[in-house]
Amino acid sequence: AHGGGKRCDQEGCTKYAVFGAEKCRAHGGRKLCRSELCDRTPAGHTDFCKAHGGGKRCQVKECPKLAQGPTARCVAHGGGKRCQVEGCAAATQGGTPLCIKHGGGRRCEEEGCSKLVVGYTKNCKAHGGGRLCQEESCTKLAQGSTDRCIAHGGGKRCRLDGCAKPSAGGTELCKPHGGGKRCQVEGCAKSAAGKTESCKAHGGGKRCQFEGCLTAAQGSTPFCVSHGGGKRCQHEECSKPAAGYTKYCVLHGGGKRCQLVGCAKSARGSTGFCIAHGGGKRCKETGCEKSAEGSTGCCAAHGGGRRCKKMGCVKSPIGSTGYCIAHGGGKRCSMGNCSKSARGSTWFCIAHGGGRRCQVTECSKSAIGVTDFCIAHGGGKRCRADGCSKSASGSTWFCVTHGGGKRCKQPNCTLAPLANLDSCARHFGEPKCYQNGCGRPANEVTGYCPAHGGGVRCMFDGCAKSPIGSTGWCIAHIRASTNVACGARNPDILDTVK
Repeated sequence: AHGGGKRCDQEGCTKYAVFGAEKCRAHGGRKLCRSELCDRTPAGHTDFCKAHGGGKRCQVKECPKLAQGPTARCVAHGGGKRCQVEGCAAATQGGTPLCIKHGGGRRCEEEGCSKLVVGYTKNCKAHGGGRLCQEESCTKLAQGSTDRCIAHGGGKRCRLDGCAKPSAGGTELCKPHGGGKRCQVEGCAKSAAGKTESCKAHGGGKRCQFEGCLTAAQGSTPFCVSHGGGKRCQHEECSKPAAGYTKYCVLHGGGKRCQLVGCAKSARGSTGFCIAHGGGKRCKETGCEKSAEGSTGCCAAHGGGRRCKKMGCVKSPIGSTGYCIAHGGGKRCSMGNCSKSARGSTWFCIAHGGGRRCQVTECSKSAIGVTDFCIAHGGGKRCRADGCSKSASGSTWFCVTHGGGKRCKQPNCTLAPLANLDSCARHFGEPKCYQNGCGRPANEVTGYCPAHGGGVRCMFDGCAKSPIGSTGWCIAHIRASTNVACGARNPDILDTVK
């Protein structure tokens, strides 16, 4: 009061300097947090700021948060002022006597908007409140103490080595690595959805508002993907859901792409490759490299994925139906009374123009497999025999000529079976001549018809003609029996004719 104590060194100022500083508070004098490189003011009677452990702490065991007001607990554990609405125990917001749910806290000044303001601004996020990301052309909000949005590296990051994803909730890990709230269902490690205690698969999060649908609603919409919810593909006339953070569906280039040079297919799961190049989950069966189906660990061939509902059928159902193609599953052809399966993203079967078409000009046949051409123009699998360009047959890697495809069921027969049968032409019903292009009945012993050497031959040395009746001789050598010289050389002919 009478001039004692250390004074502020600002010219003309007679106020007391802050303890440990050269100036008064009005001129920037203040104690600094003792944490290295921190320029914040210590909290309460401590030597550290709130961020570095200063101030009163919550008395609940292992809780590091700040105690609120005259209480000894943080807001999460009941400290601070409570909402005055009867039956509500939530904390009040700002200088209001109500919680956020009941209208507390500062509200957006935009006419008709009742959302909370962001930071020290006067508007909510939707109306320009908060700090914007400093990345050029980005209109998203900066996160935490950073000057970037989450997409551009702002906010807290997952502490796991090599992971650059944002941490979830109050944890130090991202959701894929266990951060944020987890589903409370026993044995489930997925992330809890929204404010619920379960993941979407176990009923958590918002549900689709379509009558009778129990699937989770997508994004900020009230419907699931099947009923129009979530983001839609921006491609003209496409109504499919957009993939990931992109504006397009997988078919139109949305989502992650396969990292293999020249491949434009969609990458699967957390891998960087498509299914064809090893991406996604693989079948756990020893020696099998196929893709695992659904949430199972096996491919369809080894029992993975869903099964057709038809009793006794072990095939996989198609799409959201419960049946395989053979039993009516999947999309059906839209042509008149056709009940065949529609192919690809079209609404018609192959016979009526559905599916992918051969890329050769004026060719209207169907493209085979992952190629862009029909079999006649080089599409589908080709025979692996050296120098052979024919189409591989069935599930084999060779054409029929080189042993590919199904074989006749008869022992030691290597011929291909007839269509929809298990026997070749020779062994189906009456034996047919082995000679290519000949359909005459064949001798069961030789396999050839008489015209091609089958059956009994003329007994004359070197003669390959068929004998007449039971004589054993052909016509030419029976006629020659009247010739003495011939008869002398072959006396048996005369005896046989007599």
